[in-house]
Amino acid sequence: RLLFLIDQILVQDQNSLDLLNSISYTHTILTGDTRFDRVAELSVNTDHFSEIESFIGDKKVFIAGSSWPLDEKVMSPYIWENPDDLRFIIAPHDIAKEHVQSLLKSFKGKAILYSEINNLKEEYILILDSIGILSRLYKYADISYIGGAFKEGLHNILEPAAFGIPVITGPDHSGFLEAKAMEDAGGLFKISTAGGFTEIMFNLIHDETFYSNSCEHSKSFIKQNSGASEKTVSIIETIIF
Repeated sequence: RLLFLIDQILVQDQNSLDLLNSISYTHTILTGDTRFDRVAELSVNTDHFSEIESFIGDKKVFIAGSSWPLDEKVMSPYIWENPDDLRFIIAPHDIAKEHVQSLLKSFKGKAILYSEINNLKEEYILILDSIGILSRLYKYADISYIGGAFKEGLHNILEPAAFGIPVITGPDHSGFLEAKAMEDAGGLFKISTAGGFTEIMFNLIHDETFYSNSCEHSKSFIKQNSGASEKTVSIIETIIF
């Protein structure tokens, strides 16, 4: 009953529109998801991180954002072996000292903390033990992994996608419509095992056509879904004024 007291409802997707129409509520407008506009804005930032650029050098870069222990477990064998000579940046969801030190220990001298990056030697794994910069680091990435899709809940896949790079996740996208849409578009890949992770990494690194198509699909996915903010503001102004 409360819904019918609302003059207008702006919705993000067709499913929401159809759901409202199914109960005969018709004062709806499909505007889209304003989060796409936010990440598109972030993707044109000009911030530079000289220490990270020195860490990367001329290598390809893999960034794991908001990783949980199960995510780190499936990635670890490939990262430890590093068969393709990459630079890895891991941003764990939990940056408590105990977890960060455990992650650092698991890579036995091959990793260094971001807070200690000025002491860089031969390490090829950088662990972010601070918050607030991850979204601005995706511009350095060639491939990304977003954590939480084993059981905790998938984190933000739109931030790396806005930079036009492939996104890898765990297997469970329940409740995250944008993940399913991006997977269908060809810019996102689900894995559930260490072997699956290694396989998709091999394909992305060694198959140039597959990689470039995946990048284009990510970029197009963001572009095609942008514009909701301007549309929403325009509608609100029309209603108010």
